[in-house]
Amino acid sequence: MAKTVYLESGSYKIKVADASNEITLESALTRVTGDLRIEGETTTVNTTNLAIEDNIIELNKNEVGAGVGEGTAGVRVDRGTLNGVQMIYDESIAWNNPSTQTVSQGPNLQGPGYGSYKISSSDGNDILALRVANINNNNAIYFEPGGTGTLRLGASIAPANYISRMGDDNDIPNKKYVDDEINAVVIGAAFPRIVQGDTEVKITDNSTSGQTSKIEVTIDGTLLGLWEPNRFELYQQTTDIGSIRIEGDTISSLNSNQDLELVAPGTGSVRANDSFVIGNRPSVQDPAVDPLYDANGVKLYAKTPSGGDTGLYFVNTNDTRGEVISKNRALLFGLIF
Repeated sequence: MAKTVYLESGSYKIKVADASNEITLESALTRVTGDLRIEGETTTVNTTNLAIEDNIIELNKNEVGAGVGEGTAGVRVDRGTLNGVQMIYDESIAWNNPSTQTVSQGPNLQGPGYGSYKISSSDGNDILALRVANINNNNAIYFEPGGTGTLRLGASIAPANYISRMGDDNDIPNKKYVDDEINAVVIGAAFPRIVQGDTEVKITDNSTSGQTSKIEVTIDGTLLGLWEPNRFELYQQTTDIGSIRIEGDTISSLNSNQDLELVAPGTGSVRANDSFVIGNRPSVQDPAVDPLYDANGVKLYAKTPSGGDTGLYFVNTNDTRGEVISKNRALLFGLIF
């Protein structure tokens, strides 16, 4: 039979004389129909199932300072004899705010702003994993590894296995995938051309194109070089090869006061299959009328004709000079002398 204690006015207090004593309500169900306020230092709920109708649980209630006065607030899980775990809000964690592109951190440090949530062991020394199906944001998402850390796959996933999963255009590659792709393209690859702007190196190979194999070099829209199996052409005013300069129809040495040699090794000879012109001295390059002798051989040169009537002169290894005599002059001198 139900019993009701009813007070028409005033408050009702149940108090024990000694603060160490307890008040026990023992029943199958204790129902409180009004609000319940517990003002002690510690509240312990020993129950198997806890159901809360409210959609928001507020922690750190009645905070009077700016931010969480204790620095952190959150939920902790007791793991018995093992170290507990917790998910807490930490005012001291700084992070980049993608909306404002500023560093956000708790008000006591760099505020006003927000800290961040952290999942860790209850002593805070070990950061724990977070497993979710999707991370969604209405702005950019930033990953900020601390110290010298990087954003990488976990050790439980072999890089090659991860690469085998990548099939969508939006899959994020790892370093191994990028390295493998570069190696596959660059090492041993045959680029048909290298182009930047109107400068180009183009390769054509008969085995793939059916055209004559060649390499063409175009600079600023002008073809300047062509290399085919049986010829090499340079279309420009000046070409330097080692210490030799080819400029138009002139071959010269880049080193001043140095000989330019034509050499036929062994028993071969240097042949000229057309007329051979020796320019008169002095010249712009060498103002001396008579050149120095060469200790290793006879030097031929040209200047104004004299008694020999040829204008072809020589100087031998003894520094003896003279003019080569023409046939007619030689006959005349033979008759006279």
